[in-house]
Amino acid sequence: MPTGVYIRTENYRKKMALVMKPIMKKRWQNFPEKIKQKILQKLHKFQKGNVPYNKGIKKWTTKSEKIKKEQLERLKLGRGFHKNCFFKKGHPNYLLNHSQETKEKIRKAFTGSNNHQWKGGITPLVRLERNSQKYKDWQQAVFKRDNFKCWICGHQSTKLHAHHKRFFADNPDLRFDINNGITLCDECHRLVHYNNRLAIKIYKERQVG
Repeated sequence: MPTGVYIRTENYRKKMALVMKPIMKKRWQNFPEKIKQKILQKLHKFQKGNVPYNKGIKKWTTKSEKIKKEQLERLKLGRGFHKNCFFKKGHPNYLLNHSQETKEKIRKAFTGSNNHQWKGGITPLVRLERNSQKYKDWQQAVFKRDNFKCWICGHQSTKLHAHHKRFFADNPDLRFDINNGITLCDECHRLVHYNNRLAIKIYKERQVG
């Protein structure tokens, strides 16, 4: 069935009402008495003239208005703005921005052997170093030095890699040395690992061209 908005005319509604009336009568006859009574009780609650429970209560119609209210609360408390607060109202940490020192304490409390998923330090050292903040800082330093351009083709790609001239696994002393790193795009990085000599030859040819 095709999706979309269907505009039902008055004639169509009348036809549908005539078709559905005998069907609904049969269904009503098959209902047990207890269910019939429950339905009738609910229908009596919503009769004309009944005042709804939320009449006169102001509601926030849009998300932006709700966010504005939260921001005003934070200003009163003298705290910064944070759109997605993890804690709910009533919690002592609601609308609280932790200092860098507190964040560091929380991080240490849930890392290493303190973490419930700790398995005795089975992760290899190479993997730990590649996922460390020190490695990420080294990557960024290499990219900035090369102006975010590939060392071989010279293009600015969205997928950049910081390649070790002397391989990461064989030279632990040079892993975080900026002079040992060069910026490569995804294609050129594959080419270097496939055939290093071919990559250097292409680089020299493009320099001459």
